[in-house]
Amino acid sequence: MIDSINYIIRDIKELDFKHIRKLGMFLKHFIKKNPNTGYENSCYEFKYKEVEFKYNSNLNLLTIITNTHKILNKKDITLSDKTEYETRINRIVSEVLNTNNFKLELNRIDYCVDLKLNHLISVYLLLLKWNKNKYKYMTIKEEYATSLHINNKRGKTNINIYNRYAKTKQEENQGIMRFEVQCKKKLIKTEYDKYGIDKELSNYWSKESMQEYFFDFLYGYLYEGDYYKYTLSRKMIKDSTYTPKTKIKLRKFLRDVSKESLAGLIEKNKYPPNVIQNRIDKLNELNINPISIPEGYKYEKLDSLYKLLQAKAEQDYFI
Repeated sequence: MIDSINYIIRDIKELDFKHIRKLGMFLKHFIKKNPNTGYENSCYEFKYKEVEFKYNSNLNLLTIITNTHKILNKKDITLSDKTEYETRINRIVSEVLNTNNFKLELNRIDYCVDLKLNHLISVYLLLLKWNKNKYKYMTIKEEYATSLHINNKRGKTNINIYNRYAKTKQEENQGIMRFEVQCKKKLIKTEYDKYGIDKELSNYWSKESMQEYFFDFLYGYLYEGDYYKYTLSRKMIKDSTYTPKTKIKLRKFLRDVSKESLAGLIEKNKYPPNVIQNRIDKLNELNINPISIPEGYKYEKLDSLYKLLQAKAEQDYFI
């Protein structure tokens, strides 16, 4: 459900480095230059009980980087884990600062869902690479055999889709495909400024929030329809109640996507954006993904990733 959570604490005029060293932490000190202003900032980094701390003494700002799985020592994070997570984080921070007088301000939160897909990971990654190469002001920046990263360096969100075992080399992650949406500080700030949503974890650790920031966000990229070979999709379109003219348009669109990819169609201006969206919407109504399974593959049909993600969350996270 939730993977990484970052906070900031403002107005920390100084840290008690003697106390921090007594806790057994190693302090790394370095000078960081702001590329925009040219000013140099004196920064410190240290780690305590699986939590990373970064302190900018010029800005009096402490950044706290946490991972829910490490903090709770759990594979699947659920709705009911929130209280225990907050208890542990507050205890760790209070030990570092040697006080309970602080306010954690949410700075970033990453939602994720892990699907056990085994050998199908490579097949799904291949299908996704026939998708758009731009989505919601983000662009595919890194594309590998085992992962797909869609981001905007200055934007509000990033999408990461990858083979967990290929990244971690941990046996427990064999066959796991992770879908991750990073909600960066710019998104948190925008939600606060525009809608008055406080920068508190309680406003983001919920089923409704994950629906909005994860599922609704991914819907236009993963689509609701299942994957089929073109021959099966064509029959489904033929058997539908659409008009003969619409059926012809949908069959042609599917065939064009299978030849060019959605990114190719967009780059070559073969369809206006509104027409592409109209075709996808009509295919979704028939439970057909616009990306077809290549004819050389043995699979006639593969489940929609979007629906698999929803089912996983309902079963293992929303409890």
